[in-house]
Amino acid sequence: MSTKSKKNKRKAKRMPLPNGEDQNAYKNFVKWPKRRWAWEFLRRNPKFQAACKELDTLDEADAKKRKRKEIRIQFHLRFFKHAEERYGRGPQRPVFTPTAAWKVEEDKNTRDVTVKLEEAHCLVRFDVRPMLLTNSSFKYQFKQAKSAIELTMEDYLRRHPGQAAEKFSWKGSELPMIQLLRLLDMKAAGQTNKSEAYRKIFVPDDDELSNETAKKSFNAYKRAESIADHRYLALALYEGELPEQDPGKHDAS
Repeated sequence: MSTKSKKNKRKAKRMPLPNGEDQNAYKNFVKWPKRRWAWEFLRRNPKFQAACKELDTLDEADAKKRKRKEIRIQFHLRFFKHAEERYGRGPQRPVFTPTAAWKVEEDKNTRDVTVKLEEAHCLVRFDVRPMLLTNSSFKYQFKQAKSAIELTMEDYLRRHPGQAAEKFSWKGSELPMIQLLRLLDMKAAGQTNKSEAYRKIFVPDDDELSNETAKKSFNAYKRAESIADHRYLALALYEGELPEQDPGKHDAS
């Protein structure tokens, strides 16, 4: 199969997001795999949406290729997938990867790499030559990498102490999770009154807005937006559901 055919096979139909008013618009959500939930929240990430819209404005092929690469690395996608695409089937489905790896191309001896690091990122370089000579080098380099990652986590938690208390718990979460998606969709559809949107979704039998509803709506929006912003990756990785790495497909280039 040609490269062009493979790319076309990966493209799923583009589909606008629901307006959040009717839960029936989210068909079979109780059966969605966690990777589907991760994709649905990422699709609602304003930064991801903006990056894909910017891509659509580009005409030059090389510029589009660079932008697709930039997007998939930034949002932890092994293959580029547009924010407007539905989850899809088979190879159309998104594949998430929390790591990015670079190696020297086969016909070269060196390679210059420019990497943009965010505060939650940790970049580790491995040298395989000593690993080929002794198993202890293999274990030592991984131990060093583990220490570097743990230090990065500690530093990140010092800056964001609230993150430590936000462990992901999934059991029985399909209903509250779809409600969070609906909140994001109502906001995108123009519902500016967050308390009213929360009431419609979570407590539709209440006729009046209360201070308690306003407080709960703020917390619900905060949680929904944090999942769409970065916590979607925890959904994709939940209970090891991430598909195995394709041989030869791990290079971040």
